[in-house]
Amino acid sequence: MGKAGNSLRRLRALGQSPWCDELSRELIQNGTLGRLVRESGVTGLTTNPAIFQKALTAGESYQEQIARLAPDGQEELTPKALYEQLAITDVRAVADLLAPVYAQTKGADGFVSLEVSPELAYDPAATVAEARRLHAAVARDNLLIKVPGTQAGLKAITELLGEGISVNVTLIFGLGRYRQVLEAWANGIARAHERGLALDRIASVASFFVSRIDTMVDRLLDERVGAAQDGAGAALAELKGKAAIANARAAYAIWREFMGAETAQRLSQLRVRPQRLLWASTSTKNPAYRDVMYVEELIGAQTVTTMPLQTLTAVLNHGRITGETLIPGAAQAERHLGALAAAGIDMEEVAQELERQGVRLFAEAFEKLLDDVEAKVARERAKPSPRSAPASKTLRRPIFVGIGGDSGSGKSTLTSAFFELFGADRITSICLDDYHSLDRRQRGLVGFTALNPRANNFALMEEQVFALKGGNPINKPIYDHRDGTISGPETVEPREVVILQGLHPFLVPAIRHAFDLKVWLDPEPALRIEWKLQRDIAKRGYTREQVLAELEARRVDAEAYIQPQRRYADLVVSFFRGDRSRDDMDRLSVRILLRHTLARFELDRETSNFNSVRFFPDVVDEDRRRSDVIEIDGNISAEEAKLIEANIWAHIEGRRGELHYVAPEKLGSYEEKARRRRHSDPLALAQLILGHRILSAQESVLLRVTAKEHERDFRTQQTIL
Repeated sequence: MGKAGNSLRRLRALGQSPWCDELSRELIQNGTLGRLVRESGVTGLTTNPAIFQKALTAGESYQEQIARLAPDGQEELTPKALYEQLAITDVRAVADLLAPVYAQTKGADGFVSLEVSPELAYDPAATVAEARRLHAAVARDNLLIKVPGTQAGLKAITELLGEGISVNVTLIFGLGRYRQVLEAWANGIARAHERGLALDRIASVASFFVSRIDTMVDRLLDERVGAAQDGAGAALAELKGKAAIANARAAYAIWREFMGAETAQRLSQLRVRPQRLLWASTSTKNPAYRDVMYVEELIGAQTVTTMPLQTLTAVLNHGRITGETLIPGAAQAERHLGALAAAGIDMEEVAQELERQGVRLFAEAFEKLLDDVEAKVARERAKPSPRSAPASKTLRRPIFVGIGGDSGSGKSTLTSAFFELFGADRITSICLDDYHSLDRRQRGLVGFTALNPRANNFALMEEQVFALKGGNPINKPIYDHRDGTISGPETVEPREVVILQGLHPFLVPAIRHAFDLKVWLDPEPALRIEWKLQRDIAKRGYTREQVLAELEARRVDAEAYIQPQRRYADLVVSFFRGDRSRDDMDRLSVRILLRHTLARFELDRETSNFNSVRFFPDVVDEDRRRSDVIEIDGNISAEEAKLIEANIWAHIEGRRGELHYVAPEKLGSYEEKARRRRHSDPLALAQLILGHRILSAQESVLLRVTAKEHERDFRTQQTIL
């Protein structure tokens, strides 16, 4: 952005944090918010019910999630519960986007706000209960729970801060209320200290509204100008557009005085983060005023300015950021406030009225938001059900295969054969690493590994998985393993078989349930480490020491987030060494757990006479799941491999039109240390069995769909009778 991009960075250099006061799913998905953070210097984001209501009605970006959350025939979520799920998805994504800022500033910046229902503005107990619930649901350190700064809200603010929950106090218009907010903050921090909480992890901002002040005061001035005599009207007219800035500057003077007083000084010795003033409602409502005046005139240290996208863009384009303006304008602010008082305008009465209006307007926006959610649910349920589509269309439903495992477990090697078995034109393959939300540099800054869920955009992954299931193309990001950067997007079209392979295919329940076949790769641990070393040194430019250090850094996250996914798999493939001195796949054995979540797979009886293949039916595996087990010895002869291959093809039962016949010697291809292609019979047979299981998954899907159709038709018939 060149020169324009420096405007926000100049604000930051002056001690002010520039935040964005706008949010929608589209802004997240199209990369706009990411660019504002990475390139322009935005360091936080605020939301409110009106923002979410506008986002929900602006397009169709939420419809896919609504369709998943409120399917016909299931227990209904309330409109409010649905809205919260939509909002939490967005807020989590933004929190993760801002995580590098939060880390770089050591928790001083990089926040996103989520507001409690404005309907609770006068009910402190209900406000505290909802704030706790939302705080736990979002589960991000850089979240601020937004609470209206009403008289009743002050009690909730003190209680929440005392529990260690960071708070954005909103709808502050007057100086008297602001003093009360500061006292509520100090009392809350004191309670947190008494409870032994880490005070440097508790953040707070006080959202002081600006432009709405001028809108009301200008109207009052117009009334007085019309009634003025003896030329007094001109002096009154000169005060238009001055009240909001004067009021805000006076609030900043109160903040400076409070922070220098004994209470705040005592708290500062406890490593407390001071509550910062946040200038809200910074877009000008009067077109006669300069469109960035509420930004340019309110610059000062330890403050935040939050701007809707239009105002933010204007600041980037032509904002004049020359230095602090809050302190130099303090004397002028006193004169303007004195002149307004002399004109009979009581700023405290103005503030009280605006507070009442603000609560009412947010409550109305919230009610409209819930109505819009309900309408979108009704529209979704009115759509023709895909289950009632003709059978010929159902057959073209994409088959979704998830293949998971830790880094270096052989996911790409195992799936490479499917392009031969199905034909490249029938396969869509996606690497889930493309959904990293933080690039390699950002992960280093915040201390996350790629395995940590907070380093991955599961909201986008979920949405795009279900878009593909619906037969729609997606525009997904691209993660480059060579330099750890994120680029894109690239367009991906769904095909007959969609394979998604990566670290987290089964971690998120909604994504996990989208798969028709779930496969987990679990090779012998030492073998996986050796494979990862080979790959990362040869293809990604790492040294052996770097790879080993990365493995150690990932160990805790692997145990917490990767290994537990194995229990959800329909099929577990484990390569292991009979000869511990070998790490090449040429003579590796393979054990395949075939869980009873799909149609049973049985080799013919004559295979029991083979020396290199063992079949153990109906066992309880390590995850306490009932499974059939096939073991193929790494020393299997070529003759036995061909017989097993023929046996598997016989079980495919004439589906040669669905799988291309591929001779076993053309399957089982892998790359050895010298980057030459080699062949493994156990790998080839595992790939062929997996191809058979994909077709079985297709049959199971059709059977499940047919069963549901019969059940629905039966219920309909019973209703008619």
